[in-house]
Amino acid sequence: MNPPTSKIFAVAHALAMQNTSCVHQTFQQSETWQMHLNHAFGHIKFHADKGIQLITTSDLQYPRELAKIPNPPKLLYAMGNLDLLNSRAVAIIGARKASHHGHAIAAKVSTFFSNSNITVVSGLALGIDAAAHQACVASKGSTIAVLAHGLHQITPKQNVHLAENILSNGGLLISEHPFGVEPKRHFYPKRNRIQVGLSDVSIIIESTLNLSFLK
Repeated sequence: MNPPTSKIFAVAHALAMQNTSCVHQTFQQSETWQMHLNHAFGHIKFHADKGIQLITTSDLQYPRELAKIPNPPKLLYAMGNLDLLNSRAVAIIGARKASHHGHAIAAKVSTFFSNSNITVVSGLALGIDAAAHQACVASKGSTIAVLAHGLHQITPKQNVHLAENILSNGGLLISEHPFGVEPKRHFYPKRNRIQVGLSDVSIIIESTLNLSFLK
């Protein structure tokens, strides 16, 4: 099934806005705009074939609170349960090299919120993130993993099985990057703003003072 015309226009606009140098030209030249529409159609179909849904700021599924942050993502790439995007949520994040005590606290906090029907948001990193996701899945709760790269891969590789469990348990994987984009260091601080925007409150466990989430 082909995407509706309104969706193609919305994705074309979002992709054009990501390249601000060509925005004026895009809207002034009909041939250029048609090129963007064709690209958007292909972009939607390419991701749909891989089970990835595209969400623009004009879609009803776009997280209402995320839209309020400075510089919200123009496009979100999602795999899983989109209903979680506008659910009550808490972000649980922290140190990758967490202590046993930190893991235990993250699991306890995540289980509490999961049992309260509150979605747990984290970044699928080692340490606190993984502990929060794992506890949520174990308690049959809902969790969102926000990735700093395309949905073609899971990093770190140790969490591939965890990501599969998140999806099979009705959770969601989400990113602002299209399929094929590899992780880069500067993507991780940008990823954190999405975790904040998806959540009503953020809980930081065993952080360091230079934790990028705090910036």
